[in-house]
Amino acid sequence: MSAPSVSPVTGRSDEPIIVDDDDDAPVVLPSASHALAPSPSLSLREVTPAMSVATASTSSGIHRLNGLDSRDVGDQNGTSDSALSLDRYRTGYVYSSEMMLHVNPIDPDHPERPLRVFKIFLKLKEKNVLSHMKRIPIREVTEDEVKLVHDRGIWEGVQRLDAYHPDVLKEQVLMLETTSSLYINEHTPYVARLSCGGAIELVDAVASGRIQNGFAIVRPPGHHAEPHKSMGFCFFNNVAVATREVTRRHDHINKVLILDWDVHHGNGTQRAFEDDPNVLYISLHRYDEDGSFYPGSTYGNFDSTGTGAGEGKSVNVPWPVQGMGDADYMYAFHHLVMPIAHEFEPDLVIISAGFDAADGDPIGLNRVSPGGFAQMTLELTSLCKGKVAVVLEGGYNPDAVANSAAAVTDVLLGMPAAEPRDTIASTIAAHTVNRVRRHHRKWWKSLRVPQIEADDVGAQLAPRAVDVAHLLAAYRTHEIAAAYDLLEVPLHSTPHKQFQGHVLCSEEIFTKFSTIVFFVHDMGNWRSERSTSSNDEQQAALQLLDASRSIIDYARERGYGLVDVNIMREFATERPRPPIGIKQTSRANESAQLEAAKAAAFIWDNIVTLAGKHVVMVGLGSGCSALTAVMDERAAESHVKAIVNVVGYNDMPSVSLQSTADRKKWYYKKSMVLAPADHRHLIERGDAAPLKRFGKITPIHDTEAINIFSERIDDIKSFIDKKLAPLRRPTVA
Repeated sequence: MSAPSVSPVTGRSDEPIIVDDDDDAPVVLPSASHALAPSPSLSLREVTPAMSVATASTSSGIHRLNGLDSRDVGDQNGTSDSALSLDRYRTGYVYSSEMMLHVNPIDPDHPERPLRVFKIFLKLKEKNVLSHMKRIPIREVTEDEVKLVHDRGIWEGVQRLDAYHPDVLKEQVLMLETTSSLYINEHTPYVARLSCGGAIELVDAVASGRIQNGFAIVRPPGHHAEPHKSMGFCFFNNVAVATREVTRRHDHINKVLILDWDVHHGNGTQRAFEDDPNVLYISLHRYDEDGSFYPGSTYGNFDSTGTGAGEGKSVNVPWPVQGMGDADYMYAFHHLVMPIAHEFEPDLVIISAGFDAADGDPIGLNRVSPGGFAQMTLELTSLCKGKVAVVLEGGYNPDAVANSAAAVTDVLLGMPAAEPRDTIASTIAAHTVNRVRRHHRKWWKSLRVPQIEADDVGAQLAPRAVDVAHLLAAYRTHEIAAAYDLLEVPLHSTPHKQFQGHVLCSEEIFTKFSTIVFFVHDMGNWRSERSTSSNDEQQAALQLLDASRSIIDYARERGYGLVDVNIMREFATERPRPPIGIKQTSRANESAQLEAAKAAAFIWDNIVTLAGKHVVMVGLGSGCSALTAVMDERAAESHVKAIVNVVGYNDMPSVSLQSTADRKKWYYKKSMVLAPADHRHLIERGDAAPLKRFGKITPIHDTEAINIFSERIDDIKSFIDKKLAPLRRPTVA
């Protein structure tokens, strides 16, 4: 059993929350303004030795946020930094409408256009998540900060643009696009400084612990900007400069992981840390067979691994074709990215979040869904206690960018992660990832593999795949059932045959017991937790098995009957895709949750209510929702004496909003709900208390349901004993 992972949330005590039915109030965001830079008429031929574009600072030591002096700016609620706690704002963001001033003067529809960031902001505002995020004041980057990564010529080149008339700058655009894939206008210097400064401030807020994680919604992007050259829509390398600056400021930030999922190789970022052993750069990008995909060199191939002390710290996954999707990226994460990342043990994670690998992007032509980006983010939050900074890079379908960014933000906020569209990786992905693994195993122990792997074996000799659900069912019906004298409930002739082998009950359940423990859990459902390394999946499954035994032991010790239901969440090979233009409204995994609830109701009707006068309900993980659905749809009040729900990051279980006030009060009185202190429901309620229909919630400073369950098992037993005590008192004759 692993030690519990402690949540960074510190503002709550582990006490039940008082009930209140008030709603949250909306939050108004400040407006933006920016004065234009002076534009004298001069020539542009001597911009910089590397033709990299740079900018002069127009501020005099006072950074501006949306036209305001940053010394007077708090968050969007008007609250100063000192008044904010990580408890209320675990997630932050950086944004300024002034970053929309950078526009291609001869092609307003250029792929790197202002609509990219504006659509993200509108999407987050539409989802009403910005009111639950701390707005980090944005500022311009300084010369000294830029020179931590770039030559002085880069800074001076962008600086000089402030001196030229807009018409002169416009004349240079075609030349710059041809030579460096850049465009400029009179606002480019200021916006480039703002984008880089905003990235620094967001990353610093995470590194310093002011927030747990956050999203820098900034442009222009940065990962193509090399130490000696600006290129590929990028002027300053935002992530590289931010990395150098926060490691300079904070002694406790020694090792940084930069994960770059932009569809293009981040050549600039890799060059910035080529020989640095303390920065691990991992990039998943289109390379194509000959390395012709932008930036168009062999530098992004699998054998480009860093130099000197940094050898092995540059890891490139070069997709050889377009069309790579969720399962391909997740295969790379499970078999390469996360094993290396856990072995590296970073103090901070920065995501270079380009969304041009998204389905629908006109340049990337890959097929990653919002759920794919969400799952990758979820994996990365398992590192360094969740200290993750997301910095926007590319992405040229504004709607796809907005939807993908919103899915990533949901994960940062602790909301359920959107599901991937598909879960079976292509042969091309497996071959590419395994090729990288073999090349890097000399530097990473976690990649040491046998000489022959499954994909090395011919198709006719390859071993047959085994369904994990069947393995767990067999384990339960043989190992668990035999150890505790339990019987398998036959379901093969019912509408719930997919749960065959996953429902066990005590022998003589209908005649021997007056009290029944109805335990519904998601043993083996690895996706129900914040993900750990792929190497730990088997260990996590065993931990769930061991945790379920504690309830079985308890029921046996007290002489109670047991009905044990295991839920295996199933993932379709490929999620049906709606027609173009039709919004998919069904929630991720809704069908599986509905099937689980129906199965639990079937067991309730045919076994639980017929077997005992008194019932104790215990839910773990996604089993909580199934239990609560049964309680909501059946007349449970006469049978149920105690309800325990141990929630991970699933939706907070509740009786329906339409339930009577008496039922809500009954549930609150009978319930113990244990949930992570940074659960989305608790964060959304803020200082207001959760509603009665969600039960009596105790926030726990841990991040995984399995750890909460294991650590609080004695409290759970005591709670049940207390609720059942009146039933054991002798009656007076």
